Amino acid sequence: MYLAQCFFLLIGIHFSAYAQLKIISWNIQNFGNQKQPHIPLMANLVHDADVILIQEVQIDNDGTEGVRLLEIQLEQGGNTWNSSISKPTNGKGTECYAYLWKSAVLTLDSAWLEVSLDSLIDREPYMARFKHKKKSILLANFHAVP
Repeated sequence: MYLAQCFFLLIGIHFSAYAQLKIISWNIQNFGNQKQPHIPLMANLVHDADVILIQEVQIDNDGTEGVRLLEIQLEQGGNTWNSSISKPTNGKGTECYAYLWKSAVLTLDSAWLEVSLDSLIDREPYMARFKHKKKSILLANFHAVP
């Protein structure tokens, strides 16, 4: 099953002794609408996260649809989710990135591809600045070339 090929990273970032943010970063190989049969399982695996960073989102409407379907499935758990999908990265291995987050926990201030790194790396990271309990957090969604 393709899930064995996916990379999971779960990080707890402590802002204070009273607040914790759960972040998952997942490289879902060629993520798009064709993964629809697996989306309920995927949502079940990541539903406890506050923010999800996804790499290898397809650059066409299939990728956008896959992210939308995952967001809808996550909302079946009772939380409202939002998402942001990057423009396609530059260089070979072009792909998009996505962020999904619980709107009750985070608010997106801005998101951008860090084009200043174009000449240094193959796929520039997708940066996002969020607000969490009056604090600002900057996340980098990045898929390095092996």
